[in-house]
Amino acid sequence: MVPVTQSNTMAPILPEPISVLQDIRTSYDSVDLKSCVIAGLTSEPKSMPDLLLWDEQGMRNFNSWIQHQDYYPRSSELEIIHKYQDEIAQSLPSTLVLVELGCGSLYKTKSILSALACANRTVHYYALDVSEGALSDSLEELQTEFADRPAIKISGLLGTYEDCVKWLTDGASPCGLPSSTVCFLWLGNSVTNLGLSDASALISKFRNVCIGLDLQCSFLLTADCCTSDERLMKAYEPINGPSHTFMHHGLKTANEVLGWNVFDEKIWRCTVERDLDQNELIFRYRPAVNVSLDIGSTVVHVQKNEGIQITRSGKWSEKQMGWIADRSGFRIEHIWRDLKRNYCLYFLL
Repeated sequence: MVPVTQSNTMAPILPEPISVLQDIRTSYDSVDLKSCVIAGLTSEPKSMPDLLLWDEQGMRNFNSWIQHQDYYPRSSELEIIHKYQDEIAQSLPSTLVLVELGCGSLYKTKSILSALACANRTVHYYALDVSEGALSDSLEELQTEFADRPAIKISGLLGTYEDCVKWLTDGASPCGLPSSTVCFLWLGNSVTNLGLSDASALISKFRNVCIGLDLQCSFLLTADCCTSDERLMKAYEPINGPSHTFMHHGLKTANEVLGWNVFDEKIWRCTVERDLDQNELIFRYRPAVNVSLDIGSTVVHVQKNEGIQITRSGKWSEKQMGWIADRSGFRIEHIWRDLKRNYCLYFLL
């Protein structure tokens, strides 16, 4: 990889963003989510949308989980970012828009933005998330952190991945993106929650939108590639392990969305199974007895121990990531790895 040459001149100052936090939601509301829950429960195999996990309480639960000593993805990702942040910054052009997909608490973003600032890059950073409270808090923290860095502008986008695609298509260009280059930052192994085909399709959507707007497009994304059963179960086991509170929160949210106590949490548990063919962990809710779920429009019968999928977490190999890149119209320009080679940061061009 040939890095972009660092300039000795001062980075230009971007114009002030129109709004610090833009609500771009077109698809995320209680009616849509309720419809998704009902559709998933009445399908075979049964499932529920993982958005149920990601309200503001869910974000707090997740941030508590990832502090656990056995949750290796966080430490592995931080190791890569801290070790290679300057090299990562040099890989990006002098002026760019950086859109972080599912920003969470932004604890890793500071390092990348700081490295970009030190590399004299001019950046308009957009943080995308579905949790308004967490997003607002994180934006405030980032704006304080970079208040004396005029070349780093901070904005937020409240919405889903699909909302972001639509925002780029319909709204971002008229608002005047201050660069012809967009880099999508996708950390936390979040890309693997979609599955291989869906991840490739979404990355391709972003690329095609950028092509239509005559924008250069790249991705910086992380993917877990751990293959140790022992390490995986210590980090992810949802019955007695550190992920318990986060994973079971989806049942509470489902009850809120449906409007009544459809799921009696006393008889439900969350399990995890490893799919060796796809290199994924699959999380499912299972009842201890046969149950009938009154979801308003119909009654759904669930047999004892029958699974309702709530989410997945991929442990994708470099070969699988190469397949995703190729299928979505990119190439893997560079890979940064942690010391134990359990985790990778990919630069797609």
